[in-house]
Amino acid sequence: HCSKFDLKFMDKRVLFTAMRNLDMKPENQVWENYKSHLGKMLHFNGEVIGRLLTGYCDEINIFFTEEEGAYIPNVESSSLRPEEVEERGLTIIERLRKEYVKCSVEKLCQSIVASGQSAAVICELSAKPVTFTLEIGGSGKKLVVSLDDNGAVMEEVTGIAGRSCVDLTSVLEMMTAKTTNRNWTFEYDELVEDQVIQVLTLRR
Repeated sequence: HCSKFDLKFMDKRVLFTAMRNLDMKPENQVWENYKSHLGKMLHFNGEVIGRLLTGYCDEINIFFTEEEGAYIPNVESSSLRPEEVEERGLTIIERLRKEYVKCSVEKLCQSIVASGQSAAVICELSAKPVTFTLEIGGSGKKLVVSLDDNGAVMEEVTGIAGRSCVDLTSVLEMMTAKTTNRNWTFEYDELVEDQVIQVLTLRR
């Protein structure tokens, strides 16, 4: 099947790993909101938001608020003009999206290897869109995950018959999606691997 969805940061551990890989200095901190820059400098009259995942990169402070199970990135800086904050923030979030998807696919790969199967991830970071291919075994089983510049993710499963393809992508989607649109391919209707038995109960 093929799936398409907007990327969401759903897994805090994967997000922490992605930030660490990009040297964004992630940590969980109590975050306070101040009405003015002076108040922030003096730690005066701040409102505690809560313990948030935070980071720092290129003079930009990054912090994530949680909304409906997803972690929403926010950026701010006390040393840059607003337009610079916006421009650098967009670049940072774009880099973070790529690394987050990469870490999510690698985590899925690790779980497959832990189950006793062979698997490997091939990254094409210079491609448009950026593509991560998870190859399972040596029989042509693949999950291809691509990420475009707008944060849209496309998954395509090939070589896996029946509902096993959904089992494979559902693990990834728990880390990267809130809602998913799927298109079924002919392979989904093949129940060779799944050995699915339908039990029909007649009620009188």
